[in-house]
Amino acid sequence: MSKASELKKLWQEEFSAGNFEEALKLEKAFLDARRKEIDELDSEIKKSKSIEFKKVIDEIENEKPKPKIETGINALDINLVEYYDGHNKGGLELGNFILLTGVKGAGKTTLVTRLIAGFSQASKVNWFNFEMSKKQAYRIIKKFESIAKWDNLLYYAGDRDIEEIIDEIKFNSTLGVQHFFIDSLMKIESKAHKDKVEKYSYISDRLSAVAKQLNINIYLIAQVSQETERNGGFGIKHGNDIEYDADYIFILYKKPIKEGNKILEDDFGNKLYYEDKRILKCFKNRVDERLFAVEVAKEDLTNQTLPAYEVVEVPTI
Repeated sequence: MSKASELKKLWQEEFSAGNFEEALKLEKAFLDARRKEIDELDSEIKKSKSIEFKKVIDEIENEKPKPKIETGINALDINLVEYYDGHNKGGLELGNFILLTGVKGAGKTTLVTRLIAGFSQASKVNWFNFEMSKKQAYRIIKKFESIAKWDNLLYYAGDRDIEEIIDEIKFNSTLGVQHFFIDSLMKIESKAHKDKVEKYSYISDRLSAVAKQLNINIYLIAQVSQETERNGGFGIKHGNDIEYDADYIFILYKKPIKEGNKILEDDFGNKLYYEDKRILKCFKNRVDERLFAVEVAKEDLTNQTLPAYEVVEVPTI
């Protein structure tokens, strides 16, 4: 436990006991220690300068394969294996900036909260929820009560400015948090940028860099474009630079009911979709460049059965 987290615990204990004067002193000491830890982390990051490429070669050739943590969604894990053989399960390794999105009604929120609850079994998770009230967040995560490990789940209730979010990510990474879910891109603010395109570009650039520097996973939830909503395909709202910065991009669709290549429609001209089937597409995969689309049963997204959540070591070839 870091000095800052120890001070935070003492401060909360004194506050709960009604010792407000002592609690205020400890709170100030906690904030000072927290800032110091963030500054030290920034200093370490800034030390990373140019090096001889021979050192890069040595580092890569002697690097052990990164472990992967299962998402708990079987159809997805089967495809997230670096050395794919059709049988081994995989998952997501750390150090990635991951974009999650979906069309309306496909179950994007369910997918995200399922991942949050599931990952909390293996490691600490930080949930930045800017889309729902606390009561709504409580109701949706309670659906996964049987698999969520509450002691490993942190809920951010601070400022929406990107600099505050980055500070919180840096600080909590020192406490062992590995997974950071931010819902959503559209709600993040940047006091230094008024232009939307510049703002979103800056946000994605910062989050991508921090994920790699701290060897953590940052999951950013975004909206699809209007064209994607109407006709399928792929497109993120205000997403050109975001798409470039992301290491993975996943989009959840409703599975259309087809006759041949034609999507069937009802009497009012509305396209028909299966109620119990979804398509999850990986549109970008910077880790091994293998793209895929998998059919996911709706019940797999709401499954209460606890998978192994084991760390799967990737074999060396």
